[in-house]
Amino acid sequence: MTNPSPSNAELVNQTKQGEKKSFEQLIDRILPVVFGFFYYLNAPEDIVEDLVWETFTKAYQNLASFDSDRPFLTWVVSIGRNVYNDHCRKVSREKRLKIEVSKQKPIFTEEKILDKMLVKDLLDSLPIEDKFLVELRIFQDLPFSEISKIVNEPEGNLRVQFHRTIARLRLASGKENENAK
Repeated sequence: MTNPSPSNAELVNQTKQGEKKSFEQLIDRILPVVFGFFYYLNAPEDIVEDLVWETFTKAYQNLASFDSDRPFLTWVVSIGRNVYNDHCRKVSREKRLKIEVSKQKPIFTEEKILDKMLVKDLLDSLPIEDKFLVELRIFQDLPFSEISKIVNEPEGNLRVQFHRTIARLRLASGKENENAK
């Protein structure tokens, strides 16, 4: 019988007791979500890796202040949001540059959607906001209330966006099945 993986809370406690490998396991678990969060914020691609590592550094440095009643992922993402906001303020002060926020969603023709046969391809076809929402809700199994805190959007709006995204995925996969007949 194999031992189940330790929970995030257990890994945090082990890290607090000096086991650095436990924090590495935490990073491995949530690294894709933290990267996805910065892409969701439309952070410039050339600084995303720096933002991610600064986020994890601050999380490690402030681990003693982590409230174990909160989900660890939500706590780390809130640190990431602060890191990104600090970066934006710094850039604004230093260079007075505007950070472009592009909300353009890719336009797909029916033929392109019909050509996508794998679930991964369908997910990759989603706009980054929808893909990140699916990642958090389905693959990270977070409730909408937690996702709302992470992305700073009303829970109701996220539910509507999620259900529309799932409907688009179902429609795309349904049309593929019809096309295969």
